[in-house]
Amino acid sequence: IRGIEPRGNTALFAGISQGAAEIRKNLDGRHVSRILLLSDGLANAGPSSPEDLGRLGASLRKEQVSVTTVGVGTGYNEDLMTRLA
Repeated sequence: IRGIEPRGNTALFAGISQGAAEIRKNLDGRHVSRILLLSDGLANAGPSSPEDLGRLGASLRKEQVSVTTVGVGTGYNEDLMTRLA
């Protein structure tokens, strides 16, 4: 974590997809499968529209994987974060 530095790109779709891939490795039906995203929701790399992220969230819900979003900062993209969740 100490090595993480801001570089100006936010690939929310790719990050959520990677998190979901990790969760899929351990799906067993006995535990809650949840991705917790803390972000300003200002996606600017890869699929980045609220509609794109909303579709991703809906497909994960069908797999019993939930996404919880927490907006960070005063200018976070509430629409995108809500649709993803």
